[in-house]
Amino acid sequence: LTLYITTQPQHLRAEPATDGEILTVVATGTSLTVTGSPVGDWIPVDDPVSGLSGYVSAQFVEVPS
Repeated sequence: LTLYITTQPQHLRAEPATDGEILTVVATGTSLTVTGSPVGDWIPVDDPVSGLSGYVSAQFVEVPS
């Protein structure tokens, strides 16, 4: 499953929480690959641009139709 970061650049975090370590900033429009089930309002993803894996907030992503 692929998600797009849509509304604004988003932090890719090491943990599914707002105080989780920021691994990188994902640009608006970036396609991310979902790697597991959501944890609360957080989605585990792989970022192909940075090569990192982490969590993004579900409120800023969109599933393409």
